[in-house]
Amino acid sequence: MKKLLAIVLALVMVLSLAACAQKTETQDPQPAQTETSETTPADEAKTEDPAAEEEKTEEAPAETHSIVYLTQTLGDMGFLDNLWEGIQALAADKGYTAQAIEMGADASVYEAGFIDALDSGKYDVFITIAIAGLDDIMSTYAPEYPEYKFILADVGRTFEAPSDNMVGISYRQNEGSFLGGVLAASLSTTGKIGVYLHGDYPVLNDFATGFYQGASTVNPDIKIFTAYGAGVSGDSPRAAELTKIMFNNGADVVYGAAGSANPGLFQNVIDLGGFEKGYYAIGVDYDQWQTYKNSNSPEMADVIISSVVKKAGDSVVTAWSKLESGEASWGDTLMFGLAEGSVGLAENEYYLECTPADVQETVNEYKEKVSSGEIAVKSYFDFASHDEFLTYQAQFAG
Repeated sequence: MKKLLAIVLALVMVLSLAACAQKTETQDPQPAQTETSETTPADEAKTEDPAAEEEKTEEAPAETHSIVYLTQTLGDMGFLDNLWEGIQALAADKGYTAQAIEMGADASVYEAGFIDALDSGKYDVFITIAIAGLDDIMSTYAPEYPEYKFILADVGRTFEAPSDNMVGISYRQNEGSFLGGVLAASLSTTGKIGVYLHGDYPVLNDFATGFYQGASTVNPDIKIFTAYGAGVSGDSPRAAELTKIMFNNGADVVYGAAGSANPGLFQNVIDLGGFEKGYYAIGVDYDQWQTYKNSNSPEMADVIISSVVKKAGDSVVTAWSKLESGEASWGDTLMFGLAEGSVGLAENEYYLECTPADVQETVNEYKEKVSSGEIAVKSYFDFASHDEFLTYQAQFAG
């Protein structure tokens, strides 16, 4: 009996083992998830140690800044507005705050306004332009406030920051103006053109230097009238008065390097009959055709064949990016020219439609030569003195 019972128990155990083995063999194998599945960043976050996650969160809060733009007046439809747009874009992208303080046309109040902003405690990044003494003011106070950062736009290429919390942004506006000169001389049928400058400042004389060289490269016998404004933002009456003299003396294309004063020039070209009568205006800084086309004075757009653009807004964004990445350092002067796409001619639909094909070909030819370095464009900053520049300027006088 005991022997029979032992046999039965053994048989039950064998059958049970066989059943387990059969069940295991018929199941699909399930490999470990870490070996076969892709882990998304979200999945990785779920598997991280909570303590490590908390430590990472507390590690380094995003850097924040409060930017102030100290300027003359906005609404110039030129460099000042362009720079402000770039500052706002930078602030929006980084989560910073940005404010513009318009100090007006009276340069005697600029220093006091600058000091007020510095001492307010509201800002830690100060941006202004190298005009009407603002460059000297920033250069004076930047070393006294080492806890702040300072960006000075539109400096000459020989600029040296007085301290390592300041950076200069310089443009090869002479290269863009060279193309403006090529365009003006190519369009002119009288052999006389003009340039009206916002004021007698080094950077504006750099505009003129490139314009003279570009025009005389196309037509060695070209005559060029030059006139200066008083450096007052929006002084259209003076621009109208002085450019009218140019037209009365035979000019048929005039380049206005005067920002918000350019409407005085544009109105003169309208009064003369515009393109149909063979008269053209060239704008500056912005694509002024596009600007005026969408303004309260769209008729002015009709006489702007192109503009010598200087992308101030883009440059401040690029400069900040370079400073953040270490590609540039505080204390540097950063250069932006034709090769970088920061200056040039506005080749908008109106330019393409209204500019003769052969003139466009000529402009494109010289654009390539300047960009490649085949042609070195003269700069005001290359002259040994202002008098040497005046001698160069005089050879083109109409």
